[in-house]
Amino acid sequence: MFSVDTLSADLVGEINVDRNASGGTVPERFKSVVRGALRTLWTKRDWVWQLRVGSLAISAAASTATLATDFRKMDSRWLKDNEKYGWLQFTNSLYGWQEVQSQYSSTVTGQPEYAVITRNMTDHVNFLWYVHLTPTADQAYTYSYSYLARCPLDLAVDHADYKADSGEIPMEEFFSEGWRLLATVRLKKRFGTGEAWLLDQKLFGDWYEQAVEENNETISDNIEQIVDGYGDMAALESPGCGYSTLDFANLPGI
Repeated sequence: MFSVDTLSADLVGEINVDRNASGGTVPERFKSVVRGALRTLWTKRDWVWQLRVGSLAISAAASTATLATDFRKMDSRWLKDNEKYGWLQFTNSLYGWQEVQSQYSSTVTGQPEYAVITRNMTDHVNFLWYVHLTPTADQAYTYSYSYLARCPLDLAVDHADYKADSGEIPMEEFFSEGWRLLATVRLKKRFGTGEAWLLDQKLFGDWYEQAVEENNETISDNIEQIVDGYGDMAALESPGCGYSTLDFANLPGI
């Protein structure tokens, strides 16, 4: 696994004109590109290795509860099942939550039935996600949920080991390679000379296509896959199905 520091030090030698020179001091603008490449890769898709299971702790008499500190968004597959079988329904629609809330008196308590997901905008350091509940809880409850984690560089202060450039980013080795490839493309385009970045962009495109294919074997997006039984659309390109290795201009995140 890489940290921002180790990946930057590894790549600075590739950008330097003098191939015999040591890595040397890595400038901040160089690290900024490396960080940006990680954020792009992390949020480009719902990658299966980002899945986590959280436990929502609801206190007695509480009308709010805090989601996991690394929460980015709910797992869409879990939400589908939860809509059918869960006793607590989640939404990001404030209108829908207010519709349910209006059915209860302000003094009524019970098992919460509806939760609207909002950002805690009063906390200008952590920007954590939490839920408003209705009705207000009559006792303590816990509720398990499945979610996708935030990029470690954007985590709250209690994850300072990840926020620091020296902290290793917890993701599969295969995706560390994707981070390295994307960072290489961006760095060579910005600080390099000539068109050496084109080969790296092709390598990243091949990597990304393989990553999407393997990811889709275990996790699906909200949009159902089209079944092309007669092969009528076989010749059409789709961003959801990969990229032509020659289609440099449309590769993700470049």
